[in-house]
Amino acid sequence: MTVLFVLASIIIFLTIDWFLHRKTYTRSAPSFSVQPQNVKAVRVPEGLFFAPSHTWISLLPSGVAQLGVDDFISRLFTKPRIQFLKTKGEAIARGEPLLKLEEGKREFTIRSPLDGTIVVENETVKNNPLIFTEEIVWEYVLKPTNAEEVTQFVLGTSAKEWMKTELQRVRDFFASYRTNGVALVYMQDGGIPTSDALNALDNAAWKQFEEQFLRVQ
Repeated sequence: MTVLFVLASIIIFLTIDWFLHRKTYTRSAPSFSVQPQNVKAVRVPEGLFFAPSHTWISLLPSGVAQLGVDDFISRLFTKPRIQFLKTKGEAIARGEPLLKLEEGKREFTIRSPLDGTIVVENETVKNNPLIFTEEIVWEYVLKPTNAEEVTQFVLGTSAKEWMKTELQRVRDFFASYRTNGVALVYMQDGGIPTSDALNALDNAAWKQFEEQFLRVQ
């Protein structure tokens, strides 16, 4: 009986203690999130044509076209440096370098998806490269040699489906690379790796990425 009384007393005291400290236990319990914070999904705006080189083109009524780099690429950079390789009045051939995107000691070359002539460069992007990672902005306005060439690129629903395929390809690409055995973190909605992911790759991997995802077909 004495043993049972002691056990019962212990259970009662533990129960009382739990109720008295219930709020403290609840507040101190750690919380974890499986989603990376402060990330954004890749945007595919309506009305833009998307080229395989991950550039976009917007035809204007005057016959010129704005040309920019899409979210697929810009989301991979944190502190980009951007070199404009063409200036007003210069001719540009399809596949010719337009921009150098640099992060740390590494760089990508962005090539023109069209033949044409440069009308103007975006001075805002030149002076504030960080806007490249925050907004969908054009880098050049050009006069296409043949505006009908733009229609060979994807638009609307086709562009969104194409981007889904590209996102899967890039997930597979990064899955084959690990830094110290740790897999890279991906953006929400099955998107691209979070910014800074490219910094985890070596120069050879950067070059391979450029060859696979920035090609001009």
